[in-house]
Amino acid sequence: MMRHLRTQTPLPAPAIAQLHAQYTQSPDLVPMQTMIYVHVTAIEAAAAANHGVGVARALDRAWAASSSRGYRASVASAAIVAYISKLKDLDRAVTLFEETAASGVVPTRQALAALVQAVVQRHQRTRFDRLEKYIAQRADAIVPDTHLHNQLVRGIATFRGVAEAEEYVHAVMAAADASTYATLAPRS
Repeated sequence: MMRHLRTQTPLPAPAIAQLHAQYTQSPDLVPMQTMIYVHVTAIEAAAAANHGVGVARALDRAWAASSSRGYRASVASAAIVAYISKLKDLDRAVTLFEETAASGVVPTRQALAALVQAVVQRHQRTRFDRLEKYIAQRADAIVPDTHLHNQLVRGIATFRGVAEAEEYVHAVMAAADASTYATLAPRS
């Protein structure tokens, strides 16, 4: 769903303000998908401007707009990815992830893969172990895709060794692809 929303032409700022005003007056008139798009766009715009406080404000507005778990998962995931990719602020991303998870909302696979990748790149084993445990506990809700699995395999290989990563591939991944085995290949 989010991939479709991101390929659309961004709305100009007056249109975003008008939709937000319309939503606050009568939430039933604005479709949920449109509001997700509006809030994700606001988060991404604040992140592109390197404005962490703006991301937090946009996220607060978005969380106040709806209590739907799917809605909150989409918006929080966009903020997590923005903190990691644009603002390079892993601490805020992890804090937001923990707050989101504590509220019972499961972030998207894209956000989880970005978190796992960032944690592994920064060699933070404790955080990796917590993320791996979270993903394993909620595997039914998350349904890890190849990209998320590959990030987990990379983390397991980094922190516990290639042998344990191979065990994970054979035990958990039903259909490992070439990219997974490339992750396990020795680097020269």
